[in-house]
Amino acid sequence: MSSMAAYFARRLLLIPVTFFLITLMVYAILRVVPGGPIEQAEARLKLAAMGEGGGAAGGVGEEGLQLDEDAMRTLEAYYSLDKPIPVGYLQWLGLMPRERLKRIPAISRRLRETEFADLTERMRAVEDARDSLRSHLSPAGLVAVDGALYRPMSVEELPAHVREAAEELRTSTFGRRYALQKLLEGHGLAFADGPYLTHAESEPPGTGAEFREESRLLIDALARAEAALDSAETRTGYYLLEPGRLEYLEFRPLHALKAVEQEIEARIGQVLSGWSPQLEAYYDGATPSLTVVGQLLHRSLRAPEKTDDRFFTRADELAAAGVGKRDDLLRHLESRGYTWTAGVTYRAFDQSDELYRTVRDASPAGLTKLEETLATLTAARHLARQKLDEVRESSNLEVAAPGHVYEVERVVSGILQLDFGQSYTYSEPVLSLIGSKMEVSIQFGLIGYLLTWIVCVPLGVFKALKHRSSFDTATSILVFIGYAVPGYVLCMVLLASVAVHVEWLPLGGYKPENIEELDWLRALLGRIRHMIIPVTGYMIGGFATMTILTKNSLLNNLSQDYVRTAFAKGLSEKRVIFLHALRNSLIPITAGIGQALGLLFAGSFLIEKTCNIDGMGLLGFQAILERDYPITMGLLVFLVLVRLFGNIISDIIWAAIDPRIRFGS
Repeated sequence: MSSMAAYFARRLLLIPVTFFLITLMVYAILRVVPGGPIEQAEARLKLAAMGEGGGAAGGVGEEGLQLDEDAMRTLEAYYSLDKPIPVGYLQWLGLMPRERLKRIPAISRRLRETEFADLTERMRAVEDARDSLRSHLSPAGLVAVDGALYRPMSVEELPAHVREAAEELRTSTFGRRYALQKLLEGHGLAFADGPYLTHAESEPPGTGAEFREESRLLIDALARAEAALDSAETRTGYYLLEPGRLEYLEFRPLHALKAVEQEIEARIGQVLSGWSPQLEAYYDGATPSLTVVGQLLHRSLRAPEKTDDRFFTRADELAAAGVGKRDDLLRHLESRGYTWTAGVTYRAFDQSDELYRTVRDASPAGLTKLEETLATLTAARHLARQKLDEVRESSNLEVAAPGHVYEVERVVSGILQLDFGQSYTYSEPVLSLIGSKMEVSIQFGLIGYLLTWIVCVPLGVFKALKHRSSFDTATSILVFIGYAVPGYVLCMVLLASVAVHVEWLPLGGYKPENIEELDWLRALLGRIRHMIIPVTGYMIGGFATMTILTKNSLLNNLSQDYVRTAFAKGLSEKRVIFLHALRNSLIPITAGIGQALGLLFAGSFLIEKTCNIDGMGLLGFQAILERDYPITMGLLVFLVLVRLFGNIISDIIWAAIDPRIRFGS
């Protein structure tokens, strides 16, 4: 293998190493930087919830919520935000398997119109039968449960020896409350969604045997309607999750289990919110907060307890640092027996807490009942979550809080497999999004770069040939004035002073709005008109650099011995200058081709913003502002590869222009 081939082989082998180091560094920075997408989404969702609850939402409307709860789950899963940085990086890169949540699409009513109409009709029949039975029984103060007639009764009507145990089970159980039902059945009682029930042994006053017979007929009609609905669900394989929404019948247990978990969470919240006012007297007017961490009751800290300013200041700093510092925050707080959740610092509310002992002495029965109720509910929540985990492991299915079902896939998929993820700002795959914007940036960047070469190289040559002449001085003044003006500022000046007065010069965009309706010649002219101002902005940035570099390099080569030798051999001036001296003078300029390629593909967000061009530069700028991880990392990967290969292209051009250059010699 020649020395040149060995050199380029080494350069190519260094590309993966350099790529890994750069992407790992940026990935780690994005993970630990505060204000990431998860924190932003949580803050916006909280503000929106405050607005729905009547509080000040801070002006955040629906358009400001780029992430809902489902999108947050998908983002966390795709970027492995709950994993250590090295593991998350390897999974994102596609070198380690990871779990990916794939949303199972909703069933199309249009494609299942027959099944939807059948189930809707049978559901309506069940509701009509239920309404008829309710209308018949309500005047008599009766209800029907499981085919039997009952009379609602208040808590005070319960037998004394049953009342306390029944109330305790009612507040600490959920769902069908089998333990409560069993307790009541032993005393001829029942329970159904609120009131206690007792059997209606005889006809209510003012009714006769006909009333009970009609009740029996209506109960049988309801049973037949429910049986018909069950049969239709089994036959079609679908059921109505809610009005207007079909769902697969096999998912019903999963939804039911998730509903139980949500009911338990709501019950825990009700129990805690109902007991929090009893702590207000100890919080000097502040609102106390209770929560359950694991299976232990915790309370928010009182103001007098935050006496160590350095400790809690450090905790606030770690909390503000985002998800990347969450483990450090928890370790920091646990060193003093505290914990943190949902932006609030808590401590265990148990025997080790002085306030706990004070409250226990003041209300021993109430605190004991609270702890027993929470113990039951948290144990039930743990069981429900355990069942959901078992379903997840056995069937690879997971249901999210809003009722959406996901298929859990364990795949090796990442950047190396061209899986760049999906932007949650644009709701499009990142790869296709970058491809659509690349056309615009390449169009302007390439034309601007080529025009810079076409103008600057000849201008630099003539400046060298007319060195220290009035032409050289005048053009130098103009070149450096242009160098001092940023490209986007020049675009703003041209738009404000020229385009507003020239009708055929557009004020923005990169193509005519009606380009599809134009013939090829008019479309081409329209694109040229839209290019004039942006391309001028692209050119002005490298104008002075390339012109002066060409001039100085040519002047240096014209003073070399090989040029004098060429003249001595009788070669013409044009041949010496343009064939020998200019060829060597272009070598320093080619060193910037690799960086220029990056500009061609990346674009200039300032020029694109000024000229209203929807290209790569503006896409990257907005992705950084919106903390759009998929676009930010996708652009990073793309631009790193462009720069790395661009530098190799620069070396190849160097070697092609100058035979003296032999890398590796």
